[in-house]
Amino acid sequence: MKKYLSRLTLLLLFLPLSGAAQPPVSLPPDAAQFWNRFQDAVGRDDRIAVAALTRFPFNGGDRDAFLKNYDEVFTPKTRTCLRQSKPQPDQGFFTVVCGGNAYLFGQDQGRYSFSSIESRD
Repeated sequence: MKKYLSRLTLLLLFLPLSGAAQPPVSLPPDAAQFWNRFQDAVGRDDRIAVAALTRFPFNGGDRDAFLKNYDEVFTPKTRTCLRQSKPQPDQGFFTVVCGGNAYLFGQDQGRYSFSSIESRD
């Protein structure tokens, strides 16, 4: 019985450290509005609208380079993932991970934008 109680105590102590016990994080209202617009633009495959929601330079390129590479960045699988995902806070940004890449969204001069893509492989 004593062994059982010590295991239960340890479990209860460390349970809050696991992701399962944490409440879902909600975005600030302006970030949530931005995310809804971004998801809508990606869902419609509207590259011009996505570009309008992106901060440039983007991963070292300008708007023209972004539009030229749009189909490589936003494959059908990635667009589906972005439409179905919920962003998570990540060091001052909010992030969505799809297919080994982290899509980062941040605020610059009071406006949220699609900021960068980082490989998480």
